[in-house]
Amino acid sequence: MGPSCDYVTEGNREAWKRFVENKIRKVMKPETMDTQEFKECLMYVEEEKRKREEYERREKELRIKHADERRRRCRR
Repeated sequence: MGPSCDYVTEGNREAWKRFVENKIRKVMKPETMDTQEFKECLMYVEEEKRKREEYERREKELRIKHADERRRRCRR
């Protein structure tokens, strides 16, 4: 179920599942989005997405650059 969950056993796994689902249902509502905690989470998610996209863009540029260099070397 997650890190250090040795207290979740086969005997109580279903109870944990229902407990967590009930907690999720309680907070899955539009007004939750207005809380500072949610806004901070959203900010972190957006920042991680931006960084991942930037990393992927740079990685793609490097692959293209290296492919071009290999093509130039092969033409010689």
